[in-house]
Amino acid sequence: MASSSAPSMAIRVLGIILIVIAVPLVLISFGLLVSGEVGGGIFFTLLTALLLFGAYKAMRGNRPSAARTAGHVNVTLTTSTVPRRSATRDARNGQHAPPRPTGEPIDPWTTKTVYAEVAGETHRQDEIRRVFAGTRYQSDAGAELVGRALLSDDSGNPYDRNAVSVWFHGEHVGYLNADDAEKYSPIVRELAVEGRVLRVEARVWARERQDDDFYGSGLGARVTLFLPADPSTIRPVNDLPERPHVVLPTGRAVQVAKEDQHMAVLGEVVAHGSGSGIVATLHAVEEQRARSTTELVEVRYDGQRIGVLSAQMSNQLLPLVKYIETRDKVPVARATVIGSRLQADVTLSVARATEVDSNWLSEFVDTVEPA
Repeated sequence: MASSSAPSMAIRVLGIILIVIAVPLVLISFGLLVSGEVGGGIFFTLLTALLLFGAYKAMRGNRPSAARTAGHVNVTLTTSTVPRRSATRDARNGQHAPPRPTGEPIDPWTTKTVYAEVAGETHRQDEIRRVFAGTRYQSDAGAELVGRALLSDDSGNPYDRNAVSVWFHGEHVGYLNADDAEKYSPIVRELAVEGRVLRVEARVWARERQDDDFYGSGLGARVTLFLPADPSTIRPVNDLPERPHVVLPTGRAVQVAKEDQHMAVLGEVVAHGSGSGIVATLHAVEEQRARSTTELVEVRYDGQRIGVLSAQMSNQLLPLVKYIETRDKVPVARATVIGSRLQADVTLSVARATEVDSNWLSEFVDTVEPA
């Protein structure tokens, strides 16, 4: 980071001094107003307000905001804010360069994520500049890109055997901080052995600072990831269907009904832990009622029924389910099972038929599987 701690401390001391001066002035202005000296009271009140405002600006200016910081403290909302020795000191002197991510990108099965800051962006200014090539990011607000980042195993890093490098648009933009790396490196390493690489949602912000900037000249950058809240939910409990299938886009939660009739099956699922993610397949079925037959969406786990959707919710999904089934593919939804062997709730995360556009249908449903 371009700035030193001395100016930062001086600004903080100035703010404290202004507060100390303002406190007795509050008492003076109050006394003058009570005694009828309105003019003097107003003068000291305005002076007090001016001092307090200056103190506020000094104290606030001492704390870098999300839009201004370049060398921000490496913080994740779910782990300690005190970073341990990490892999951020990698290739500055040609000592170590992380391997590029290879293999099939996979997205976490869970939809529950947490916000995490990446470490070491300030040491990768050239890489981040290439990410923003052709993008205007020299304004005061900078520029922001939203996309998906790859988390690559860098266990050969001499500074941290748990190192996980972060790649965005083909560029190495930082590392998971030490606490997050310790938490997520086992699954990242496991996927690497299988020839896969974890892909997560990411946001990258950058601003080219000028010489008169609070932090000095250079590139200010910040990389934010949205990591799975629990690494164990990155993979579902069961496997995807062997026959051709389509994983539906995620959407608002959909509650499955009549799970209590299928606890023999769901009991096996919750044995993996409450909150387990599963591959749920959806099927259009006809249900016989007292005087009529109605069409509903049935939910299955490994071919076994675990519930149905309500008539209202079935109507919102049936057009999509039937469209996929007529093309000899199985609709698959991301699902979560919460509860115990005695009672469990199944929730789907799936888009409604009205929320799926034609481009998605053309790319994932209408394509013919290779023979």
